[in-house]
Amino acid sequence: MDRRLLINRNPTGFLFIFVILVSCSGTKTDSSIDYTYSETSVPINTSQLSLYYVTDFLQMDGKDVFVGYNHTTHALDFFDFTNKKFLKSIAFQKEGPNAIPTAGSFAVNKDFITIIYGNAFIYFLNHEGTVLKKIKFDQLEGMEGLSLSPLELTYGNYSKLSFSDDNVLTLPVYKAVKRLNDDFYEQLYILDIHFDGLNIANTLITCSFPSLFKDNFYGDLDLPYVDRSNGKLVYNFPISSTVYQIAKNDDSSTHNVIELNKTDDTDIPPLSKSSYSTGERVNYFFNSPRYFYPIFDPYRELYYMVRKNKTESLQKKHEESYLMIFNSEFEYLDSIKLSSKLTPIYDVTREGLVFLYNQANIKSESYLSFYTIKVDQK
Repeated sequence: MDRRLLINRNPTGFLFIFVILVSCSGTKTDSSIDYTYSETSVPINTSQLSLYYVTDFLQMDGKDVFVGYNHTTHALDFFDFTNKKFLKSIAFQKEGPNAIPTAGSFAVNKDFITIIYGNAFIYFLNHEGTVLKKIKFDQLEGMEGLSLSPLELTYGNYSKLSFSDDNVLTLPVYKAVKRLNDDFYEQLYILDIHFDGLNIANTLITCSFPSLFKDNFYGDLDLPYVDRSNGKLVYNFPISSTVYQIAKNDDSSTHNVIELNKTDDTDIPPLSKSSYSTGERVNYFFNSPRYFYPIFDPYRELYYMVRKNKTESLQKKHEESYLMIFNSEFEYLDSIKLSSKLTPIYDVTREGLVFLYNQANIKSESYLSFYTIKVDQK
């Protein structure tokens, strides 16, 4: 599929089909960890997809439930991953005051669904698909001069939207200027939006870009991943494995930033600002080495993060990605090579860490296929 076509069809930038994929037969380096690999197939009908580019998992009624945005029907499709069957679809309105133009970014928890549209609107829905609240970002308190994304067209960073079971949506927020402006990297914010079913409350936490961004330019690899889980609020960037934790002081409302799994350097070369054209941006974004989002496994009390090496050829035959495993305090434990059949879109279930296959390796259009890696500590 032509890359330009994907950009036009998915302007929010979740271009999953071109993610660098990896091979799953790694040799573990820590003898205290065992790995179990399994495949899961869920039958689908003609209105459902064998590959979803925007997804989420939730736990509900003792089951792991997979949710994917179906761009052909403009709906969310729900599948019972535990019992391997389709559950339901929630179709969105295309016209009217509660219309949702697209679901380029969404998350589902046991109570609500939240959807972000572009750089402006945030929706909260119930599990029947009724829009309970629609808010405009710049109408939230304290958002003057800030933006949900850089002001120019940007490519997505394969992020997982953080929406806790306490109904707190956590988002990175930027200064409302373009990347090439010197002051874009002066400050970074993290926004918490709490929805109680009727009302919205929001708080804004001031943090910062790493010092690397003061001396170098990394183009679209500057968008952070944000996660609130395991009692931690953390963020990281595609250019480094360093994870930053925001910790609130006991005696005040101020916050400290703590570096976890700290790395002092990066092997990701910067991008020249003079080369910041569309073609160079796309090439840099898809072919550079990078780190993806950390995710917490509450069943095994581990964190996972996928790392991709540099792409060495246009055919992507030499790409390699690895699954990095950390304990609950982000202390490094082990790393294994991943299968080139997989995307770096992953989520946690009771069965383990679940990946989707890339489009080239879908075995049948009649099934939705998953690959699970279960990590056991001895």
